[in-house]
Amino acid sequence: MATDERKLVKLDNERSKIPFEWDAEALAGIRPDQMPRMLGAITHPELNEVKVFKWEELTAIQNRVDTTRVEDIALSTEDGPAGVVGKFNGKNYILDGHHRSVGYWLRGDEEVQMHFINLQPMSNAMKAQVCKVDASLGLVFGWAIVCKENGEDYFDTQDEHIPEPVMLEAAFKAAPTLVGADMHVWKDDKTPITTGDIHFMFPLTTDIAEAMGLKTETTGLMIAYKPHTEEILKKFQSGEYTGFSVGGYAEKKDA
Repeated sequence: MATDERKLVKLDNERSKIPFEWDAEALAGIRPDQMPRMLGAITHPELNEVKVFKWEELTAIQNRVDTTRVEDIALSTEDGPAGVVGKFNGKNYILDGHHRSVGYWLRGDEEVQMHFINLQPMSNAMKAQVCKVDASLGLVFGWAIVCKENGEDYFDTQDEHIPEPVMLEAAFKAAPTLVGADMHVWKDDKTPITTGDIHFMFPLTTDIAEAMGLKTETTGLMIAYKPHTEEILKKFQSGEYTGFSVGGYAEKKDA
């Protein structure tokens, strides 16, 4: 039930004001390419991770709720994720579940579980891919795929994200045939012009890192690439090349 400190501010006989920060222009900040992922998260929330939020960490996209419905939720023992939160424009927006969230707030809960999707793209997608060049062996070490950075899902400049389980399965299937190309120069849609070989490959997920006793801010697919020519190796040494072009192709599926 409601606490002494938490009371709804009624707008009329049926509706009350949302007790959280509210952004009337929130959805205007969603790009067209982000909209399908947002709608997918709302339609199938169970496919997204569950995170715990403090109330001050959330921003509403609607400014009112049905008073009776919220009060009924506050009096219930209902538990579990209250809805869906999407992160974009630097904020955690309640995309679905305003009534359950306000009901949990009204009964005195200090935090709330929400299904979470990160819709915010990472800038400078190539920044961490090449980590080290060993001139004596002619090897370039780095990340062929980045899945997470600092615990958050990583999105490239095309706003695409490869989850850890997908990366792990893809690495397993591609390992025998993986090759390197010269910065996306291909013969055709499925055939890269091979200019190097992948000598080492290791998929590092959150679970694998924990099992190995490793602490890392980045997860994904680590590789050691050996260019066929000194000319290409020097481009990595000079910093002209900051990322990898790995030969292969993928099928994109909606969440």
